[in-house]
Amino acid sequence: MDGYHGYHPPAEVVAGLHNSNLDYIKKTYQEAFEHVGYRLLEQRIKEQEKEGDDKQSYRSRYERLAISVATQDQLRTGVRGSPTCVVPREPWIQEILRPHTDVVENLRVKRNKHGFELAVYRTAHYEGSDYHWADVRGKFEAHLSTWGDGVEGSEEVKPLLKLHWFDAKEIGLGLNADAVDAAKRHFQEIRDSDVYKHKLNRNIFFVLDGWSACSYRDPEFNASYIKQGLSPGDFQGHILAVDADFDPTELNEHAEESPGFQGQVGILGNLVWGVLYPMFIMPSATLEDLWPMAMEHPLKVYTGLTVPSQLEQWRENHVFKAAMLEPFVDHLKGKNAELAKTVADLMLPKVPSDMS
Repeated sequence: MDGYHGYHPPAEVVAGLHNSNLDYIKKTYQEAFEHVGYRLLEQRIKEQEKEGDDKQSYRSRYERLAISVATQDQLRTGVRGSPTCVVPREPWIQEILRPHTDVVENLRVKRNKHGFELAVYRTAHYEGSDYHWADVRGKFEAHLSTWGDGVEGSEEVKPLLKLHWFDAKEIGLGLNADAVDAAKRHFQEIRDSDVYKHKLNRNIFFVLDGWSACSYRDPEFNASYIKQGLSPGDFQGHILAVDADFDPTELNEHAEESPGFQGQVGILGNLVWGVLYPMFIMPSATLEDLWPMAMEHPLKVYTGLTVPSQLEQWRENHVFKAAMLEPFVDHLKGKNAELAKTVADLMLPKVPSDMS
């Protein structure tokens, strides 16, 4: 220890090391958080007013709620210094951008001729269709766009990710109970055509049916579940994702892992581009792989990776639902066995014995 005169920390934070004055930061963090957060929120509101945004739209509300994350990121730099390395782009984003670098660097008018598209079939029709449809579609597309925060390269890839709409009524598919099967037949016919084979993802398509439309159109649709104490994040707008190659007549080798899978899964709108699409780009998973995490959701919707407390809430909801619906289904069997089976498949939970 001869000649040692103690440690003298540098005036600025060294990247990769903790700040030596953590006690002071701990005492002043809340005040700093409120000051920085208020300034960022005020700035964002002014920008939205200047841009003429709808302040209650999914996108606008999401941006305001994300202020707390931006505030934490800004304050974190003062505590720990700048990152020691740049976060790399996710592999699926690299995969998309690699052959499209020239497109990304060109004008927007040229970029609109390229992209990675997902087919969406509209089967929801109702009175006041034009007005309500514009509202539903706008909310749905805005919800899909709320992804990418903290994902390196997301802003570059977003202009390439597009939806291609098909109106089931206009293309003669009908709006009956077989609308999903009709959409699948149509999709299988067009996906390899010269028009679509280089645009549409050929493995999956989406159906915006009446059930999905209500999740965007009717505030009470999701609120009714939230009032029961269920997590608001699990009950947002959603859409039906359909496996374009699923054949119910073929032997399913993974039936034990995904019991009850029928080739389709509901998914929250904000998970379509950031979670589901990368799985098909790489590829790393299928809809059947997601089904076990959706089959216990009250609406059979994939909300991301599940945790025990989440499943417990859903199962309690199933108990009450079954108590109310089972007598009705039993009564319906005597009048229309086929309809009773359809109602049971849609509404009654089917939980594997080892999960109960």
